[in-house]
Amino acid sequence: MGKNNFQKEMIAVLLDQLKDKMKESMKNKDKFTLTTVRMAINTLQQKAKELNRPLTAEEEIDLLVKEVKQRREAVKMFDRQDLIDQYEREIAILEQYLPEQMSEEEIMRLVREKCRELGLSGPRDMGKAMKEIMPLVKGKADGSRVRDCVSKVLNE
Repeated sequence: MGKNNFQKEMIAVLLDQLKDKMKESMKNKDKFTLTTVRMAINTLQQKAKELNRPLTAEEEIDLLVKEVKQRREAVKMFDRQDLIDQYEREIAILEQYLPEQMSEEEIMRLVREKCRELGLSGPRDMGKAMKEIMPLVKGKADGSRVRDCVSKVLNE
């Protein structure tokens, strides 16, 4: 398989899935889902235009993770229940297109394994551990959850 074929395979399918969901939402007259999906499509298309090339699957996932993270942070700041509900519904829609999130136990297992493998121990190795672990959990675990797990393991 040549380099070009590999690159074509890496071009994401997420945008196509979102476009299908947009059509389905139009047919079902589901305005909320339609608006949320359109926002996600717009975000992906803007980034592709900015880069002047199609996005890879990894880049698409990174952008959706960022959108979900922004909404989670916003939910923490709101005190109006209607806005909290709206953002939580948007998060639920967007999460359908992300890889399944790792459980706390899975993250802890991975952190222990990597720290043991690399001989890391103590808080001073936090940066080294994060540098090695984050690429392995990209899109599957929030950085703050990973940081908490690394901190627990390094302080054991």
